[in-house]
Amino acid sequence: QDLMRQGMSPEAARREARHRFGNAEQVHERSRRARGVAVLDEAGRNVAFALRSMRRSPLLTGAFVVTLALCIGFGTAVFSAVDSVLWTPLPYPDADRLALAGLHDPARGGVNGRVGVDGTTWMQIRDEAEGFQTAVYSGWVKGVNLSTDDAARFAQQQRVSAGFFRTLGVAPLMGREFTAEEDVLDGPPLVVLSHGLWQDAFHGDPEVLGGAVRLKGELHTVVGVMPPDFRSDAEADLWTPLRASTTGEGGGINYTAIVRLPAGMSWDEAQARFAAIEVPSRGEGAGDLRFGLIPLDEALAADFRMPLLVLLGAVGLMILVGWANLAGIQVSRSLSRETEMATRKALGSGVGALVRQLVAENVVLGLLGGIAGLAVAVFALDGLEALFAANLGTMAPMALDGRALT
Repeated sequence: QDLMRQGMSPEAARREARHRFGNAEQVHERSRRARGVAVLDEAGRNVAFALRSMRRSPLLTGAFVVTLALCIGFGTAVFSAVDSVLWTPLPYPDADRLALAGLHDPARGGVNGRVGVDGTTWMQIRDEAEGFQTAVYSGWVKGVNLSTDDAARFAQQQRVSAGFFRTLGVAPLMGREFTAEEDVLDGPPLVVLSHGLWQDAFHGDPEVLGGAVRLKGELHTVVGVMPPDFRSDAEADLWTPLRASTTGEGGGINYTAIVRLPAGMSWDEAQARFAAIEVPSRGEGAGDLRFGLIPLDEALAADFRMPLLVLLGAVGLMILVGWANLAGIQVSRSLSRETEMATRKALGSGVGALVRQLVAENVVLGLLGGIAGLAVAVFALDGLEALFAANLGTMAPMALDGRALT
C-alpha cells in the first residue's frame, strides 16, 4: 500500500514488497519459532516419520519391541516378587521385634531357619520367658467344612494359642481373641474369622459375634473377626484354639513358638536371656542344646531365600543378554540406513536434526516396549504369586514395584 501510494502499480508494488520481505517460508519459520510452535511441529514430524520408518522394517521393529518388553516385564515381575517376599517388612507393628524360639546346639551355630518345638518345650518357654510376649501355633492349615443355617463352604483352619494375635500386635476388628482359660484341653469350641470369610460367608453381618457355626459338624462360637489386611504365615480363613499338650500331637515337633521382644531390649540381651532358660531333658545323644531366637522375617524366608536369589540372578543375566540383543538390533538398523542418512545430510539436514530424529525414533520404540513390558509384568506377577504359593509356601501379597518398572 505504501508503494502504491508512491505511484507503483499494484502488481509491481506486490512484487517489490515480496522482494523486501524475503522468503515467505523463512518469515513463517521465524514466526513459529517465536511462538514456540516450531519445536512441537518438528517433534510431531519426527514421530510421524519414526512410525513410517518402523513400518518399513517390521521385523527389526518387532524384534526390538518384543525383546524390550520381555526384559522390562520379567525383570519387573521377578524383582517385585522377590522384594515382596524377602525385603518388604512383615505386616505387623514393630515386626523387627518378632522372633521364633527354638532349640539349637551352640557348637553348630545359632538358630537357623524355621524351627519347631514340642509341647514340653513350648510350656518351658511360656513359663520361663518372663517379660516376653509369647504364643504358639501350628504352621499347618487344614481344610474344614464350615456350615451355617444358610449355606456351607470349605475353609482353611489354623490352630493358634491364646495371645497369638496380641503377640503379633494385631487386635481383632470386632470381638476378641482366645483367653488362656479357654485355650486348654476340653475348653469351649471357639473360632475367630478372617475378614474375607466374614464378608463372603456372613455378608459382613456384625451380629455374627456370639453366633454359632459348624466346623466339621461341631458347633463353634464366633468370638472375633480380624482386620481385612491381617495375614498369618499360612493362608487361613479362620482360627481355633490350639490347646497345646505334651502328648499326642504335642509329643512331636509340631508347634511353632513366636516371641515379641520387649521395647528397648536388644537382640543380644534377648538371646542371652533365652539361652539361660533351662532346657527340658532330651535324653542321651541330644547334645548340649540351648534355647535361641531367630528374627521372624529371616525364619519365614529361610527355606526359599536361596531359590529366589538364584531366580533374581537368572533374570538379571537374561536382562544383560536382552540389552546385548537390543544393541545388536540398533546397530543393524543403523547400518541399513546409512544411505538414507547420507542423502539427508547432502540435502542440507544438519547433525542436530538427524540426532533429534533418531531420539524420536528411540522414544517411540521405548514407549511401545514399555507398554508391552507393563502388560507382561502384570501377567507374569500373577503367575509368580501362584507359583510361589504352590512350591515355596509363601503367602506374601505381591504388587508391581515402581522402582523396578522405572
